[in-house]
Amino acid sequence: PFLFLLYINDICDDLVNNIRLFADDTSLYAIVENGTTNVAQSLTNDLDLVDKWSKDWLVDFNPNKTVNVDFSRKNKAYPPIKFGENGPLIDQNIFHTHLGLCFQRDATWTLHIQLIHEKATKRLNILRMLKYKVKRKTLVKIYFAFIRPVMEYSDVVWDNCSEKDSKLLEDVQVEAGRIITGLRCNSSRTKLYNELGWDLLQTRRKVHKLILFYKIINGYSPNYLYDLIEPYRQSNHSYNLRANDLQFKIPHIRTTSFMESFLPSTVKQWNILPEY
Repeated sequence: PFLFLLYINDICDDLVNNIRLFADDTSLYAIVENGTTNVAQSLTNDLDLVDKWSKDWLVDFNPNKTVNVDFSRKNKAYPPIKFGENGPLIDQNIFHTHLGLCFQRDATWTLHIQLIHEKATKRLNILRMLKYKVKRKTLVKIYFAFIRPVMEYSDVVWDNCSEKDSKLLEDVQVEAGRIITGLRCNSSRTKLYNELGWDLLQTRRKVHKLILFYKIINGYSPNYLYDLIEPYRQSNHSYNLRANDLQFKIPHIRTTSFMESFLPSTVKQWNILPEY
């Protein structure tokens, strides 16, 4: 793997636009601020350089596996992009799956939640098949090991999903809890969670975000994440907070979706944490 990374690392040296490499998964992107035609041509030129690089270094790229997604909430047409000047047009899509996350064109998480909901629901059959054969403790371990991780993978990224999508995942956990405990469908969720000692998935996502934020400000994560955070500011509160001198500026917020995304929502929660 290390030699492979060395082999492809110079693929981005001459490119104009932004590029992200993860093993053999490459994403090329540009932020459209003015003319869309210029951006489309710029991306096409970069893909032409990538195509020439692949021929020089005997690496085969499959244009059919490359997709073009315009991330925007505006219903407008964007110019097509080619895989190089003389290459085929790249198919336009409404989503792009990257490192296990499904990014939709309109910056919502409905499709991603549906995919992980289907995967987690199928795995509930494991509990149903074993609920009369093993002890409750074993069923809980199976849920923690094989089902809940599916619904929590990269949850700090998509925690700003809609309430409807959030409830869809919570229903899976409730169903798992009912299989494990044997409680009836009409039993209250509060009683179910109290008996199992579980937290809501939504609550766990908030904790996960705070843990990641702690790692970011204490140097346990990549530096580019820390660079996204505004400098410290002095607290205006008279009561004791966790870190009166470790408060952070909340980014300027224009939409509800952005307000609930990782950085604004986590900074807000961090700033109101008690001292102990």
